Amino acid sequence: MQKVRTNDAYREDKQNIVQDLESNMGKSISCKDAGKTCGWSATAESEDALLKITLEHVKEHHKELTINSELAKNIKSIMKDTK
Repeated sequence: MQKVRTNDAYREDKQNIVQDLESNMGKSISCKDAGKTCGWSATAESEDALLKITLEHVKEHHKELTINSELAKNIKSIMKDTK
């Protein structure tokens, strides 16, 4: 007897594959992505890790910026997925 797969089973498999791919992706950002002339860039395994690295860079090299939740949101919005 042949086992029949339901649409739900296929959907679940697809979701698992997408989650696996996303978990293997990192994130990257550069000051140029934000319109700055600074040549700094960074890559990390997660959005949170990259945000932390980026905020450290901002504190040190972009003192004209105010670090707050809006800046963090803007930083996250320009992060790119890496492979």
